[in-house]
Amino acid sequence: MNGDSFFSATSYIASFQKPERYLRDPELRAGRVERPHGGPLRPMDGGGFASVFRVVSADGRKSWAVKCFLRPTAELSDRYRAIEARLADVGDYWKVGFGYDPEGLFHLPENRWVPVLKMTWVNGTRLIPWLEDRLGDAAALRRMALEFTNVIGSLERAGIAHGDLQHGNIIVVAGDRIRLVDYDGMYVPALKGFRMPECGVPHYQPPDRGERGYFGPAADRFSARVIRLGIRAVAADPGLWDRLHETDGEYLILRNTDFAEPERSEALRLLRGSGDPWVRAETAQLLRDLTTDPELIPSLSPLDLAGPVPRVAGLPVWMRTAGQQVPWTPASPDVTAADGTPVFQDVPGTAAPGGPATEHGVEHGIEHGAGRPAAESPVQEPEATPLPVDPLADDTGEHLRHGYTVGGTPAKSSGGGGVAVAVCLIAAVVILVLFLIF
Repeated sequence: MNGDSFFSATSYIASFQKPERYLRDPELRAGRVERPHGGPLRPMDGGGFASVFRVVSADGRKSWAVKCFLRPTAELSDRYRAIEARLADVGDYWKVGFGYDPEGLFHLPENRWVPVLKMTWVNGTRLIPWLEDRLGDAAALRRMALEFTNVIGSLERAGIAHGDLQHGNIIVVAGDRIRLVDYDGMYVPALKGFRMPECGVPHYQPPDRGERGYFGPAADRFSARVIRLGIRAVAADPGLWDRLHETDGEYLILRNTDFAEPERSEALRLLRGSGDPWVRAETAQLLRDLTTDPELIPSLSPLDLAGPVPRVAGLPVWMRTAGQQVPWTPASPDVTAADGTPVFQDVPGTAAPGGPATEHGVEHGIEHGAGRPAAESPVQEPEATPLPVDPLADDTGEHLRHGYTVGGTPAKSSGGGGVAVAVCLIAAVVILVLFLIF
C-alpha cells in the first residue's frame, strides 16, 4: 500500500454510487447507501482522518457506518487488526462491533482496492444535545456521570485507552447507556511502542499532549476527568452551561484556553467556587493533572449518585435516625432551667441547640439532610402532667404497629392483653376489700 497517498472525502463517492459492484462485504453490497436529508450522495460524517458513509440493509433492519480513510497506510492495518483482536475479548456494553477490511472498497480514481472499516451504526444522541435536553435534571446528570465513570473503569481494566475521548465520540442510547465510537486513536496492549496516531480534540487534552507524545493505557485520564467534571458541575449548577458553553462549541464547559492559562480562566474560577464540594475537589485534581506526566495522572475515582447534601432543619428524630442503631449516651448540660436545674439534650444523633446539622445520608439515590432549629431561649422544664393513654400500647408499654412492636418483635395477641387487664382489676378489688376490713 502506498503510504503517501492522500484521498479526498469526495473521491469515494463514485464507488458508493454502485455498492454492489465496488464494495466487497456481502452485506454492504446488498445494502442501500443513505443520502443525507434525501439530497445528493455524500459522506454522513467525517473529519481530517476519514469520511463516513451510511449503508442500510436491504430489509431496513440494520445499518452500518463505513469509514473510508483519507490516508490509508500499512500501519493503519496493523493498528486495526490489533484493536479488533483485543476488543473481541471484551464483552462490555460500551463497545461497538466493527470489522476492518484491508481491501474493502475499490477506489475508482486510484483504480485499486483500499481499506474500509465497517462499524455498526449506533442510533442514539451525542453527549452535548443529550446534556442540553436534561439541564436542570440533576439526578439524570449524576447518573450519566456515574455511567461514564463505569465505562472508563472498564477501559482501564482491559488495558485500553480510547485515545480521543470527546463529546462527539460518546453516543447515549436507550436506557442512558454510553456507546463509544471512533477507534482510530485507540491504544491496546499489542500497540505498545507505536506512536500516538492523533492528539484528539484540543478542548479535551492538556496543552502539551502533542509534545509529550504519550501513547499508553493512561491516555484517557485527563480527557475523562474534563468530561466527568463538566457533567457533574452542570448537575450542581445548570446555569454554568449557558454561561460557559457556546452554541455549536466543540467542548462542554472547559476549553483549551482554560488549560493553557488556568490562573486567568473564568470557567475554572467558577468551578473552584462551586457549591458542590465534589466539583471543587475534582477541579483541584484537574489543575494538578495539567502539570503531571500523563502516565502518573490518577484514574477517575469511584462515584456514587449522591449530590451535594442539603441542610434541612427541623426533621423529626425518627427520620434522621431511621434504620440506624444509635446508642444512648448521657450528654453534658446544654442549657439551664430558671431554677438552676441542668437540662440535658439527650436525644441521640442530634446537634446541640444552635449547632450545625451533622448527619447526612443517601438511600437509594435520595438525599437526606438533618438538623435541628436553633433554640432561641433557654429550655424551661415543664410541670409534670399525667401521660395520656396510648391506644397503640400493650400492657408492657410496648408500642404496636401493624402487628409488630417498635423493637421489631411480633406483637402479642389482643387476647393475652385482655386477660392481663382482668387479673389486674381483680387484684385491685381484693386489696381494696382487705384495706377496708383491717
